[in-house]
Amino acid sequence: GFILFDNEIYSDGYYWILRFMIDERFQGKGYGKSAIQQVITKLKNRNDCKEIRVSHVSHNIVANSIYKSCGFQETGEVEDCGDPILSYKI
Repeated sequence: GFILFDNEIYSDGYYWILRFMIDERFQGKGYGKSAIQQVITKLKNRNDCKEIRVSHVSHNIVANSIYKSCGFQETGEVEDCGDPILSYKI
């Protein structure tokens, strides 16, 4: 698997999970949810972290479900490419 997230607050005022992938052989075993929860825990400890954002390919309903199960909510915003943006409020 692979997860890339900001180490410093992004210019728009949020921390972002930029990329997140789990090899298909390891999907469905809870590794994805665990990884996201660990990132949330790590970023929550930063004084300037008030919100974490993530986007995903619009047709990936599994990713959407995992993010929502970790506490992310739809913002109603989309990336330029049409991918939905979700937010986790600290």
